[in-house]
Amino acid sequence: MPESYDIGDASRAAALVVSEERDSHGDAYTNHRQIAALWTAFLDEQLESDIAPWQAAIMMQQVKQSRMQAGELIADHFVDIAGYSDVGLYSALQDPDTEVGDVDDL
Repeated sequence: MPESYDIGDASRAAALVVSEERDSHGDAYTNHRQIAALWTAFLDEQLESDIAPWQAAIMMQQVKQSRMQAGELIADHFVDIAGYSDVGLYSALQDPDTEVGDVDDL
């Protein structure tokens, strides 16, 4: 481990990535709402209900986790997973159909 690594570094890096990608990827909620709509359309026959934007963010975490297991373990995967966690919470909070508990504890 690098001597300069601190337990909060991945979270800070993820926050930076999320804010920087807003310029190229658009608003995280809007982007993941679109991803969810595309996945819902693709999986239409297999689904009982639509995929929510926050669920799309969680599934993106799972993509990263799969890459960690199947490929090279790199620090960027950890940062991206933390970022998708933040995007998932943001998307859940933005979604009028989703209720998030314990928000005041953040």
